[in-house]
Amino acid sequence: MRNTLICTAKEKGSYYICSGCSGCKISKINELVKKLNYKALYVLKGGRTIEKIIKEQKPKAIVGVACFSEGYQAFKILKDKNVAVQFVPLKKDGCTNTDIDMKEAEMILKYKN
Repeated sequence: MRNTLICTAKEKGSYYICSGCSGCKISKINELVKKLNYKALYVLKGGRTIEKIIKEQKPKAIVGVACFSEGYQAFKILKDKNVAVQFVPLKKDGCTNTDIDMKEAEMILKYKN
């Protein structure tokens, strides 16, 4: 989903921190995440990075956006970690130029207890 031609995200090893440049839908998700007081938004370079974030951040819940195979991999990784997981599948899959249904993402992000 990241527009690599204009993205100004900060690279932090195996993930990026969105800078809010408005160049892609990640920026819109980042705005919503801040508005809803989520702890953080990470743009992962690969699904295995989630293990490192779990170890460092110790979240109680995660909302992920990914292709089906990466989302499934995350569920397998997290099944014994005592972390609640929600998943928004990409509507356009692949390694580049992916896309998401923003209404679905907003609905899931707004569903907090």
